[in-house]
Amino acid sequence: GTFAVTWTGYKPPKFAVTAGTLPAGVTLNQTTGALSGTPTTGTGSFPFTITATNSVGAATHTFTLTVNPAPLTVAALAASKAYGVADPASFGYSFSPALFGTDKFTGALARVAGETVGTYAINQGNLTAGNNYTISYTSALFTINAGSQTITFGPLAPVTVGSAPFALTATG
Repeated sequence: GTFAVTWTGYKPPKFAVTAGTLPAGVTLNQTTGALSGTPTTGTGSFPFTITATNSVGAATHTFTLTVNPAPLTVAALAASKAYGVADPASFGYSFSPALFGTDKFTGALARVAGETVGTYAINQGNLTAGNNYTISYTSALFTINAGSQTITFGPLAPVTVGSAPFALTATG
């Protein structure tokens, strides 16, 4: 919302926060009374009082500034493996915008279970950036590709036509 202070015939007032606190990253302009900045930590409600003072006197008003969780876009990166090989230790992702201050991600992406050749969705799992963010998540696919196999035959012993059956050995 907007709150305007008007005065006539006297020097303009100076503004100050006289009770409560502004969220980190938000400042009060002492000349205009305008709040500016971007909250950098914490969500919630921040009650505070601004006092406007000039040579005639002072006036106060109490406000509550509500800081909502910041929107954060997270997109999984496609990944793959060969059939029979272990999954990667973790799945990659990109995100925007950058996290504030010392905020960090915890948890991990997870994929839909399955081990047959095919595609599986990579889901958000328990990945979070904490209560300061609302994540908009875009999934990607995890592909299990057919594995390769090499079959090697050992050397064959000589045989003659019509002789008894023979054994063929393969490895791989």
